Amino acid sequence: MAENKIGPLLQGYSFGENSSVLVTAADKKALYAWQADNPLMPASTLKLLTAHLAVKKWGTHYRFKTDFYWMNGWL
Repeated sequence: MAENKIGPLLQGYSFGENSSVLVTAADKKALYAWQADNPLMPASTLKLLTAHLAVKKWGTHYRFKTDFYWMNGWL
């Protein structure tokens, strides 16, 4: 299995006290956990469904492209 790079990326990041994080690998091994037992309502269950369908259709290596434009001092 690939080296766990999630933990070091999130280490020291300041999550709110009403937050929890649990990142798992495909084998369900926890890669990073912070207040993972803290039960919370998801911000949007639709986002989870959308992410699942995107991964199912395009795979985990697909990256969405976002274009940015600068016009009259506005990004």
